[in-house]
Amino acid sequence: GFVLHTGSVPTGELRVGDAVQCAVDYERRAHVAPNHTMTHVLNHALRDVLCGGVEGAAEMGGLVDQKGSLCDEQKLRFDFSWNGPVGPEQLQRVEAQVNACIDAAQPVDALPVALEQAKFIYSLRSVFGEQYPDPVRVVSVGNNVSAMVDEPQNKDWAAGSIEFCGGTHIANSAEAERFVIMEESGIAKGVRRIVAVTRSKAREAIANAAALREKVKAVAALPDAELDAAVKVFQKELLATPVGVVDKGALGKEVETLIKRVKKYQKQLEKEKEAEVLGKILPAVEEAKENGKGVVVLRLDFGTDGKLGSKLLKEATKAYKASYMVFSASSDGTRFGIYASTPKGGLDAKAWCAAAGEPSNAAKVNGGPTQANAMVIRANQHLDACMAAAEEFAAQNA
Repeated sequence: GFVLHTGSVPTGELRVGDAVQCAVDYERRAHVAPNHTMTHVLNHALRDVLCGGVEGAAEMGGLVDQKGSLCDEQKLRFDFSWNGPVGPEQLQRVEAQVNACIDAAQPVDALPVALEQAKFIYSLRSVFGEQYPDPVRVVSVGNNVSAMVDEPQNKDWAAGSIEFCGGTHIANSAEAERFVIMEESGIAKGVRRIVAVTRSKAREAIANAAALREKVKAVAALPDAELDAAVKVFQKELLATPVGVVDKGALGKEVETLIKRVKKYQKQLEKEKEAEVLGKILPAVEEAKENGKGVVVLRLDFGTDGKLGSKLLKEATKAYKASYMVFSASSDGTRFGIYASTPKGGLDAKAWCAAAGEPSNAAKVNGGPTQANAMVIRANQHLDACMAAAEEFAAQNA
């Protein structure tokens, strides 16, 4: 057979008959090899975790079979058949099994074996449809290939990875140092992809996760009033930081807990604000009731919360039936809301809001004849004029 090399010629020309010198980039290979060997160990761990071992994989028929692989100096990528996402607990078990193999410092053995002998080794992993040479190179992590050839059906071989492979490998699993799954995703119907790293990239991911765990603890210790902003900053950092998918999932759950706390605090603030604003509007309602006024126009700065505006008008109408218009500026002074509620047959709420917003030339009006609102953006200097326009419209049309 032939070994073909592909590449580019940056300078000069290459002609048929030229003598060339081939040299292996051993520095790059030193980083590719652990990724390749751990791809084998990952393949084995997936079968154990997802299928329950050799017998389980045989019963499932075609699941957790290799569908593609890529190993370079940065990462390893493994595609396999499976019927849905691999869950967090399963990924954690797969990652733990690969790291257990690394910690056990298992020898990596490789030996050319006659194809007819090799394919009967118990628990052997091979790619369906692949054409293998004869003899074929058998690569084993943890077991001696010669012993397998002598006793091919020994079920003890299932404890380690065994594959047909002609690629480069490390001599011992400990050389991979550490293994971290960075991504699990679907790439086609019935095909999943795992991207993982070893050595320095894995250590970096582990260190990043440890640092983020300390940061999320610090965020959780903050008072409720400071929590929302801190959680948003942490979420951005979590998305941007290279962290293993297992750790990222666990940190994500902690963030979810903090978000629930933020929402609970915000609801409490809303209740307090609602009670405060109701405390301001009800005296004005009582005064209108005592004086028999049919129109009430007032300013209550509670922000531009439309739901709160509607609720205030509803409570006011319960206490005394009249036409109400409430103006409320945002805390940053960039906008203000106009909220109107009128009884049937009374002022047209939408027309009233439109008239009130007219001095600003920036009002966006929504609603109908009995319930309406308007938002005025970047024109707060016109708020007093808008209130005067509201009073004028009511006086002319009541």
